[in-house]
Amino acid sequence: KSKNVRIEGVTVVHPMVWTVAIYESSDVHIDNIKTISHGMSSDGCDIVACRDALVENSFFRGHDDILAVKASTMSDYTTRVSCENVTFRNCVAWCDSSNPMTIGYETVGDVRNITYENIDVLNQSRPPVWRLEAIMAIEPHYTGTVDGVTYRDIRIDVALADDPESLFRFVIDDGSGTIRNVRVENVFVNY
Repeated sequence: KSKNVRIEGVTVVHPMVWTVAIYESSDVHIDNIKTISHGMSSDGCDIVACRDALVENSFFRGHDDILAVKASTMSDYTTRVSCENVTFRNCVAWCDSSNPMTIGYETVGDVRNITYENIDVLNQSRPPVWRLEAIMAIEPHYTGTVDGVTYRDIRIDVALADDPESLFRFVIDDGSGTIRNVRVENVFVNY
């Protein structure tokens, strides 16, 4: 519940859980950070129930979700909290498992106006115990609407599985969520 948050020039190595997690804050700017982790649940950057957040010029390597947007609090999935106006740009995402870019998992509330722009996805590997997850995923699991998502200038350098969901997975898995107004433009896959 902070305002005017600035995180710049930080390197984080081998955290055990979510590496950079911002909750219920506004006017967030994360710039030029580097994270390297490999443990279970070692997300790269989670923007949770925030407004007006920009994550840019950064490198994230992790085992779990890398560039994640959620609209809930970890302690209470029954309270609806929205997340809006979040941009990830000029970032590199290296994911060992799960999703390099994900919106909505563990979400109660609305997610609006999310942009992934000029993102490089590198070397996503798959340990034998995990199945390959989608590179771009929108999965509101509980309630709420995901509205207004743009993926622009995305470069993916991985071997995709034969599964059609290995590139995009936009789905309501559980509950009564809604997905609308998604734009995907200029995506290059090199495999």
